[in-house]
Amino acid sequence: MYPDVILFNGTGSSGKTSLAKELQELLATQYLNFSVDSVLYALPPSDLKCMMVGKPIDRAGYDYAQLVDGYHRCVRAILESGCKVIIDNAWVNKDEIDALAYFGAFRSVISPLCQHSCRLDF
Repeated sequence: MYPDVILFNGTGSSGKTSLAKELQELLATQYLNFSVDSVLYALPPSDLKCMMVGKPIDRAGYDYAQLVDGYHRCVRAILESGCKVIIDNAWVNKDEIDALAYFGAFRSVISPLCQHSCRLDF
């Protein structure tokens, strides 16, 4: 039996999304890959560009914590609808980790920082 949630946790560029996409193809059961990036890519392009280069976003109404909370609520709603989900995220702070309790039992793949920083790209 497949779990409802598969969690990939790791630093940026550690291969979470690539692994999730490959796993989606290999699994006999359909899973949605839902990353916080799915929400962030919905930002206006200029705001996303600022975020990606570490510049502040000055647009009225921008609230990163609100975006992350919205992402967590979306994951819950997707699961409650009966879909299975691969969560692709970097869970780093206590509130985000505490939010995982909602999912109960899940499978997790952790990408250590050492592995990320030691990876060679040719």
